[in-house]
Amino acid sequence: MKNTFLNKLSNSGLEMDKFISKFMDIKLNIGNGVGAGKLFESLFVAFINNYNKVGLSMEGLTATHLNLSNSSFIWDIIISDCVDANQKKQEIIDVIKNGVDVESNISSIIGDNWIGISLKTYKENACQITTDYSYRTFLEDTVGESELIGEDVDTFFNMLNKHDKNRYAILALNTYEEGTYSFRLLSFDKKFDKVSYKKNIKLSQYDLSINGVNYFKVLYGKNQANPFQRGIWTHNNNSIEYFQLIKSGKYEVDDYFQTAILSTIFE
Repeated sequence: MKNTFLNKLSNSGLEMDKFISKFMDIKLNIGNGVGAGKLFESLFVAFINNYNKVGLSMEGLTATHLNLSNSSFIWDIIISDCVDANQKKQEIIDVIKNGVDVESNISSIIGDNWIGISLKTYKENACQITTDYSYRTFLEDTVGESELIGEDVDTFFNMLNKHDKNRYAILALNTYEEGTYSFRLLSFDKKFDKVSYKKNIKLSQYDLSINGVNYFKVLYGKNQANPFQRGIWTHNNNSIEYFQLIKSGKYEVDDYFQTAILSTIFE
């Protein structure tokens, strides 16, 4: 299912361009942040379910928006080939909340051909891959204020790949001011060979590099910290090239927010 979905996304063409154009016009009016990201989840699910008929870009797929909060199940979207998956949404949520044999129980509801998606939205080339503080804790305990090389890097790299890549995927939408966008698969496929501690003016970070080039930084903040101060982020503007490009396209901002939302809100 993962490859099927990514292939369909890659070939979604003008349908996706028009969809992103409308989303960007809404985003420009409501601002960035968590709210825009959650909105995009809902809209992306609607896109899949609207274009899943025969001959359309998402043919044969059904997207279910779980929108869970305070859950260790980080996959907010389920994509499957079960045509009535959305009618079974509460059953899926119930087995996730129960926390026992979650994957097999979801499969018993909608069949085994499903994947979980975590969808992220960012401006320009930045990406926050995860907010999980356990990676920082591991490095503090293992590396301290030195560096990690050789086989010890493998342990940390394996931690970053703890989720089944055939079952789950983190997908990022990056939008650019010049009117372009891209979808990338945030998967650690190329192993870095060094982890280095870096002391900044007040705080610190760990840099993850390949052949002397920094790709990621593990920041210092815990859950209560500003999102830009915690988790694993791309290191610089070129770091995003580490991730597989699934689709790129262009968008045009029009008056969709004004004509489709503001003009009808009081009807």
